[in-house]
Amino acid sequence: KAELPKYISNVLLFAPDGTNIGTGSDEAVRPPINDREYFRQVLAGQRLVIGDVIRGRQSKQLVVSIARPVEDRTGRLRAVLVAGTILEHFQDALRVKELPPGSVVTIVNQKGIVIARSVDGPNWIARDISQSEQVMRHLAAKDISEVVVWPDGVERITGSATAHSAPWLVSV
Repeated sequence: KAELPKYISNVLLFAPDGTNIGTGSDEAVRPPINDREYFRQVLAGQRLVIGDVIRGRQSKQLVVSIARPVEDRTGRLRAVLVAGTILEHFQDALRVKELPPGSVVTIVNQKGIVIARSVDGPNWIARDISQSEQVMRHLAAKDISEVVVWPDGVERITGSATAHSAPWLVSV
């Protein structure tokens, strides 16, 4: 874990019953995750699952978990590998220094929950903006550009596109 970016909260391995069988940290308590929807989706056969924004049980920080199956040579599920992303630090991965001053990059999940925002990020992370007609129109369109009044009340020329590997909308 020490070699990973600081926005990775942990890397964990779980048995199919949800019992933790490995971790990248020294946490003494490792609760099972069989109650987490992303874990159940991997058990149901999905190859890559990105969870909802949740508060980590141990860290108490807002995180998004990414899970995938670990299979043996015959294709039988043996474990579920999970990496947690700390959203407070995830926005640090956004490369916005090349954008013009005043630019804002916002990442919203498929439910309209803010994953990251380049301006005032900590006050936006986990905010539900699904009531915004513009946000939901952009989510539905998957690729759109127009002048939009965003939930912060500011009108901006906005281009939005859905990410390839995640069901997230990236708007600039």
